[in-house]
Amino acid sequence: MKNMFLCRTKNHVWKSREDAAKCCNGYKRVLVTGKEIPPGTPNIIVNKQTGIKYSRIWVKE
Repeated sequence: MKNMFLCRTKNHVWKSREDAAKCCNGYKRVLVTGKEIPPGTPNIIVNKQTGIKYSRIWVKE
């Protein structure tokens, strides 16, 4: 099994150390769609039925 990382509160598990460092530490994950998606955002998903692009990004709370 690959390494998993806990956030600082140990309530959430992440695949990356960077995500775990932001979780419960002044950032939150939000869903962005279409033109709201910042340039260079990784893991953009396109809904096959609607064609809508979306991704989840970290934003400062």
